[in-house]
Amino acid sequence: MTTDTRLDHALRYADFGWPVFPCYSARSTGACSCRLGSSCKHPAKHPHTRHGLRDATIESRQIKRWWNKWPDANVGIRTGTDSDLLVIDVDVAHGGPDSLRSVLRRLGTLPEHPVAKTGGGGCHLLFQHPGGRVSSRQAVAEGIDIRADGGYIIAPSSIHATGSPYEWRVDPEKTPPPTIPELWLEWLSSCGHRDTEAQDIDGGCWGRVVWDGVALDQVVKRSIDATLPAAFGQRHGCLFRFARWLKSHPAIIDAPATALKPYLRQWHKAALPRIRTKPFEDSWFDFAESWEKVKHPIGAGPMGDILKRAVAADPPIVARQYEQNQLRLLVSLCRELQREAGKRPFYLSVRTAAEQIGISPSHAATWLNGLVIDNILKRVRRGDRRKREASEYRYMGD
Repeated sequence: MTTDTRLDHALRYADFGWPVFPCYSARSTGACSCRLGSSCKHPAKHPHTRHGLRDATIESRQIKRWWNKWPDANVGIRTGTDSDLLVIDVDVAHGGPDSLRSVLRRLGTLPEHPVAKTGGGGCHLLFQHPGGRVSSRQAVAEGIDIRADGGYIIAPSSIHATGSPYEWRVDPEKTPPPTIPELWLEWLSSCGHRDTEAQDIDGGCWGRVVWDGVALDQVVKRSIDATLPAAFGQRHGCLFRFARWLKSHPAIIDAPATALKPYLRQWHKAALPRIRTKPFEDSWFDFAESWEKVKHPIGAGPMGDILKRAVAADPPIVARQYEQNQLRLLVSLCRELQREAGKRPFYLSVRTAAEQIGISPSHAATWLNGLVIDNILKRVRRGDRRKREASEYRYMGD
């Protein structure tokens, strides 16, 4: 950024299409400039305006009025669909950098993206919002939060209560926020199993979001977030995964597909930017067929537990030769299946591999054959795909 004042920075962010709003600043003593002063629990981080982030705007006249009134106000940027921003918030005080390195080893590198150093010594990593609803969440890993719908960040040019500035390390003018990789997005969505809150620090709670054993509408939101296509051509596979996610709620596991049409319409609307002009009827017919075929809801059954272990573990050394993160995950899954089977071979069908990794059956068949060629797997017995028989394998890697 080339300008100096908070107002200049706020106007520049608005030019990016990022709605901004003023936040309280810190006094020289480190106390918040709000009426609570040194008693404030969130000094220099909460909104100056009555409605908080809901007042955020890109309208220059309003922004000038705010910062002419409060020239030292910190700059808040609303995240989510309004700004097209999803932000990974890494907190150094709670082990965020270590957690981030661990996730990078499991899921692969991220594309070049804007990075802001926070006043507390952590960082904000900025990405394009993927569409649909992605709720802001706390503690998706130790020291890592997600700022998306219902959230905001304090932006560079602001000053932390410690007196340290927020600064750009990778400037968004030179490096615009990229699309976050699909495997990362799926990981972030899967972290919704824990209780999370989207907290309006200025005195309002936007609502507690609890993913397990709660209201059906929240399960629907989670299911949509976790299964939206990342690109054209993924609609059919994502619809099957959407059916598996919906079946995780006991209230609808035995419901007829026709009763779920309203939920499918929500999914289809959110997916339209990626599936382009696909008619709703096409999605409906595919979903209805998928609903009847789903035997195991997402996360249910032994395979769900094994997949969770594969995602949580560091990838095998032999997997690091591959560039595609989903292929690395397939290697990790095979390792966990072998551990489960002990000294015996393990069974894995092309269809099951495709469902668990989120790829097409043809890709799964090609990749399994490739792992045999690379001596990571040994095929003990080939199953009959026409009869949907699983093949038997031994994992030969580390």
